[in-house]
Amino acid sequence: VTKHSIIIGFFSTLVATVLGTLAALGLSRPEMPFRRAVMAVLISPMIVPIIITATGLFFFYSKTGLANSYPGIILAHATLGIPFVIITVTATLVGFDSSLSRAAASLGANPRTTFFKVVMPLILPGVISGALFAFVTSFDEVVVVLFVADHSQQTIPRQMWNGIREQISPAILAVATIDHLDRIADHGRAAAPPFGAVAGRQPALRRPGTMQEQKRGALPPSLLRKFTPRDI
Repeated sequence: VTKHSIIIGFFSTLVATVLGTLAALGLSRPEMPFRRAVMAVLISPMIVPIIITATGLFFFYSKTGLANSYPGIILAHATLGIPFVIITVTATLVGFDSSLSRAAASLGANPRTTFFKVVMPLILPGVISGALFAFVTSFDEVVVVLFVADHSQQTIPRQMWNGIREQISPAILAVATIDHLDRIADHGRAAAPPFGAVAGRQPALRRPGTMQEQKRGALPPSLLRKFTPRDI
């Protein structure tokens, strides 16, 4: 199970990092048309509820034959991780000076050399952060796996889910029920009328004493020995 989770997480992180970085580089160019619309579509898996995404992937995989396969799970997890890579790399590219790329091109560097020698070292922190987010998202995903994976393709979150559903001890439910009933009983005892009170009759109130009794009762016994009734 752990091996499956690590393999799926590694390859989905690799796919999400490559595609997310390329998408962020394209979206960072001001001349790209419909940039806001494309950005909204690419980060939609992070906004749309996961149950809707899993249902859509299930119907799509059923028609394309990717259901119950490891490539289908990897692509599904990569789809969920791409938005994190796009956001982190785009945030890094905000402070990137595009004149460095033009300077490298003016010195004879081709686009691939410019990317790996100039651009990539500067955006590497954002790429690593996005890759970590993508891996954690893949390693912790259970809803998509329940929809698109076979019963033999177990991951750690799916194994935990099956354990909660099928192997939970009845003793936990019994203790929780007893505790709940005890709380209800405590609440009923707290709401009960005071001892000796009868419906339609209030309990007798103590008659206030004289001024000297009130003063004497307000003082502690250690001080009352030092005063005489005349002093009080």
